[in-house]
Amino acid sequence: MRIAIWLGFGLLMLVWTALSWLAATVARWSADALKTGGVPDLSAVQSGLSGVPEPVKQLLGGDMLEAIVATVQWATQWMEPALPWLGSAVGFLVPLVWVGWGLVAILLVVAAVALHLLTQRLKRFPLPRFT
Repeated sequence: MRIAIWLGFGLLMLVWTALSWLAATVARWSADALKTGGVPDLSAVQSGLSGVPEPVKQLLGGDMLEAIVATVQWATQWMEPALPWLGSAVGFLVPLVWVGWGLVAILLVVAAVALHLLTQRLKRFPLPRFT
């Protein structure tokens, strides 16, 4: 039973570490992209209705689609000067991801140790069996 507990702990730690590494990599990439201006070209969004597929145009109708495009154009114009600042603000996410990893790792270790001790105690004091 103890072997299963520690194998399960190892597997959970492996999965948790891989997910944390992936999240930290994505956070670092997005922060670097925002700092250097490597975001997608916003002029394509600002070009208007040319990039909208025909079925979407028919589904939404002219007035609603124009309002949506105008809102997106306004938002991209507003956000464009703020992208380098946003990149430095997002840079704190990488350390935050690893702090979260550490907290969950501590919880997993505590849970594994508690289960280990519980199985040890149950081995010393077996439960009564009613036959």
